[in-house]
Amino acid sequence: MRSSVARAPPRPLNGITLSGTAMIDSADEFRRLRERENPDEYRRAAHDEAPVEVWLEVIRRWPDMRFWVAQNKTVPLSVLEILVNDPDEKVRDMVLRKGSWQRSRSAG
Repeated sequence: MRSSVARAPPRPLNGITLSGTAMIDSADEFRRLRERENPDEYRRAAHDEAPVEVWLEVIRRWPDMRFWVAQNKTVPLSVLEILVNDPDEKVRDMVLRKGSWQRSRSAG
């Protein structure tokens, strides 16, 4: 259940809005953001939302990016449900450490 507490709008950081307000529109964009040397850009890969289809495409096309998908603060539970069974222990561990995953398991 989401809190009904009003939050201040996110502030841009060097021209890039963080905290899940921007949208990653493609798997290619996610990979580019994650591989950038500019911290503001790769932070977007950890904070910005993307459609489920984008996350699934990243997982399918680039197995080396699965950990970074799991690390994203906005990745939906439906994607985490896939990644929790990943062959890579680091990916599974990242899923199990996420607060959203833990809350989903204790809610029911």
